[in-house]
Amino acid sequence: MQIALETGADTARFRTLLTVFWGMVFAKCFVLEYAVQLYAVPINSVIYVWTLSLTMATVVTFIHIRARNFNPLSLQATTPRLIKRVWIAVFISALIFAVASKTFGIFPSLLLPGLFSVMLGIGFFIQSSMIHKRIFAIAAIGWWAVAIPLLAGPYRVNLFWFGIAILALQVVPASTIWLKAKLESSSPTPRQEE
Repeated sequence: MQIALETGADTARFRTLLTVFWGMVFAKCFVLEYAVQLYAVPINSVIYVWTLSLTMATVVTFIHIRARNFNPLSLQATTPRLIKRVWIAVFISALIFAVASKTFGIFPSLLLPGLFSVMLGIGFFIQSSMIHKRIFAIAAIGWWAVAIPLLAGPYRVNLFWFGIAILALQVVPASTIWLKAKLESSSPTPRQEE
């Protein structure tokens, strides 16, 4: 029983660590995209900011999984299927909006951060209604609050503020949760003290 509990705790800590890592990667990408556009840096940011960063982050994620002999299936076992489907739908919706904007020019791409904020808010709202944890409801409200100024117009600074919002609404709370879990796991249990 204790091994199962430890495995579940390790899975939760690993998922939180992934949230922190990927949140930092995406925040960096949005802030760098802002800088590339602001200073008119003559590079293809799709290749040198986005593709390079996301490819390397994916490689690092898989190396970390293999180095820890971590079973990726254990990540799936602890997440209810419906919640996984909600987040997959959010991700696919974001991808569709990005393609519609970048490829077909249906709307200005600088409105994407606002649309992404709305979608993240919807994902967290659905998750909070299913799990009944206040932190997810707060995240939903936070993302919707961020979406209001980001949807006010297609401003270049939206990229910067969306990156900051990722740090504030994803990375900092997840880092706090991860650190708290790490400290709890390293503190001695009553049996270890005897």
